[in-house]
Formats: sequence, structure tokens, C-alpha cells
Amino acid sequence: MKQDPDYAKKLLQAIEDWPEPYITGEDLLDQGFKDPKILEHHIRLLRDRGYIEADEKSDLTVIIAASSPHRAIIVCQMRITADGHDFAAKMRNDTIFSKFKPLVQEFGWQAAQITSAVIDQAHRLG
Repeated sequence: MKQDPDYAKKLLQAIEDWPEPYITGEDLLDQGFKDPKILEHHIRLLRDRGYIEADEKSDLTVIIAASSPHRAIIVCQMRITADGHDFAAKMRNDTIFSKFKPLVQEFGWQAAQITSAVIDQAHRLG
């Protein structure tokens, strides 16, 4: 499955905007992330990058409900990390995101993260 920068941006922002410290996969499904497999994939990608972390006591598992094959339960509590807040702030800026998106699509998130570090350094230097 391919990563979708727009989906990842929307997902990270939904986690950041959640009024509680932890959000569950079920909460995200209720927020409009309808495909549990795509949701699970992007949760794992954000977790891999350190933008979110899952509660130690929970597991990131998709369970398809037998009574409703289109409804899934994602058994996982997660929270946004400090790096996740910083990255979400950058992604809210449409100008910055428009520069990140092609990098992510062509070279992956690592290229976007390097570009982000360069932008941060340039702002610090004035």
C-alpha cells in the first residue's frame, strides 16, 4: 500500500486536534477515516516516524466486525509526540506542504524531513 501525504497530513491534524490526550482508532473511524486498512497503514507510518506513539498497553490491530464487514475496530490508543506537533504545524502551512508533498511522493518522508530541518535552520539563522 502506498503512503498518501494528504491522508497522513489529515490524520496527524485530526490526532492533534483531538480534545483529549489520547485518541483511539475507533475515534478516528468516527471522525471520517472510513477505510480501516488505510487508517491502520498510515497510523503505522506516523508511528514509525515518531510523530505519534501508541499506548504501551494497547496493540495496533484491525478487527473486522463479523456482523458488519464494513465496520472495523482498531484496538489502539495513541497520542501525538512533540515531533508530531512540530511537523503538524509545518503541514498546516499550505505553502510548506505544497513543497513537501512532491518530495514525499518521489523520495519518501525522509526527504521531506531533511527539507524540514533545512527550513528550521534557515529560520533560526534569520
